[in-house]
Amino acid sequence: MEESKANDAELAYLESQVDSTQAAYAVVRIKEGEAVLKEELINGVTIREIVIDK
Repeated sequence: MEESKANDAELAYLESQVDSTQAAYAVVRIKEGEAVLKEELINGVTIREIVIDK
């Protein structure tokens, strides 16, 4: 994700935490013994898509 979109992504995540009906989670893969963040989702929609739609 572009750094310029990071603030919008953080705000989307924070808004999801205020509403207990929303589920926020991350998909993590293991690569060469290290955890690698694949994507973050809110209610099954990637944060990347949420930020683009704003």
